Amino acid sequence: MRVLVTGGMGFLGRTLVRILSSEGHTVVSYDRRTGNNNENERVSYVQGDLADLPLLVETIRKNQIHTVIHTAAISHPYFSREIPYQTVMTNAVGTTHVFEACRLSNVKRVVNFSSECAYGNNAEQEVVESGESGRQAGRSRVAFKILIKNDRRVRLFIKQLMF
Repeated sequence: MRVLVTGGMGFLGRTLVRILSSEGHTVVSYDRRTGNNNENERVSYVQGDLADLPLLVETIRKNQIHTVIHTAAISHPYFSREIPYQTVMTNAVGTTHVFEACRLSNVKRVVNFSSECAYGNNAEQEVVESGESGRQAGRSRVAFKILIKNDRRVRLFIKQLMF
């Protein structure tokens, strides 16, 4: 299987790249940072930003990607407070770009990862997805969910991915 991992140099992404390649999959890491393309023959690195929709589409098509695992996000509370605009652009708009690139490239499977940081401080240990987390990362995740809910085409695309 040919897999694109967004945020492939981050904590989750790097681990997924390592596991998937060790299981025999061909993996493309898409991240603002890049790795060594000579390190593992099953892994290649593309330096790119989620804001660059044409590069995302080109990467998916050029590498004949079957599955996208989306782990790229700004989730740490410190950074989401310090760079709120970039947080929204990466988390909400960037995630929308990932889904659009998959739609345009006819990718049938997308896995969207999130972090516990998106849920904020929750003493009851219940999942809260109302946007009341007090954190920009959580708010941008909720914004994306609202975009999905309000866009019939995206809902249909996601429904097609799930079945």
